[in-house]
Amino acid sequence: MKANEFIKKYGIDFSKGWLSNWFNFSDGCPENNVDRSEVELLIRSYEFIESLGGIDEAITKTGMSYISPLDWQKINEAITDVESCQ
Repeated sequence: MKANEFIKKYGIDFSKGWLSNWFNFSDGCPENNVDRSEVELLIRSYEFIESLGGIDEAITKTGMSYISPLDWQKINEAITDVESCQ
């Protein structure tokens, strides 16, 4: 199962718990073939977007002229990650 499908199915809170209790969940989770590093990356993107005030606020920030190209790219990639999990 892909990491974004895992988060769609189980939600962000379960996915965070799954990461922090990797060994406890590896046998009890029906999807134990999920790439842990990809789930971790998607959770980081989710947390980054939340730190910006949510997806709508992040989208607004990408249209602002004072955002550097590097920040714009980081925000845009995180938006894409979060949207893939919805």
